[in-house]
Amino acid sequence: MASNKSRPRSGRGALEPQRRPGKERVAALMEAAATVIAERGFEAATMAEIASRAGALVGSLYHFFPNKEVLADALIQRYGGIVDEAFTRIDREVSAMTNESLADALVSLLVEIQGESKAMRALLEARAEFSAKRQEFRDAALTRIARTLTLRSPQIPPRRPSTWR
Repeated sequence: MASNKSRPRSGRGALEPQRRPGKERVAALMEAAATVIAERGFEAATMAEIASRAGALVGSLYHFFPNKEVLADALIQRYGGIVDEAFTRIDREVSAMTNESLADALVSLLVEIQGESKAMRALLEARAEFSAKRQEFRDAALTRIARTLTLRSPQIPPRRPSTWR
């Protein structure tokens, strides 16, 4: 994968920090962004408010995320990773689960990601140009759910998310 450092500033994606302090700063910035976006919505959230909420300078935010759209993309990717990790934990034990324990695990997963989902919903509903990302995220989530259910009950025929509409 090409380094973001070599791309022009105006068209680059999020900058991946290499050292722990940078990674911690990015985590704090993303957490603040998720909170502000969940509270105010994507359009009303400002980069200055996000940086302030993280206790960072706005220049630090722009160093890692050149604009709000790049930050939104990073948050969507982060949320997808959180959901995927949660399903991976369930998948490790799903074959030994009863239907009731699987249902409990899925409800627990929903509770676990509740805080993150408010920001995600605000992001995906914010703009028309996010509709492709919304569909991509929906398809990935449905595929992940189907995979877990198929691991639990292999007799369930595999289906693609596009057939679930």
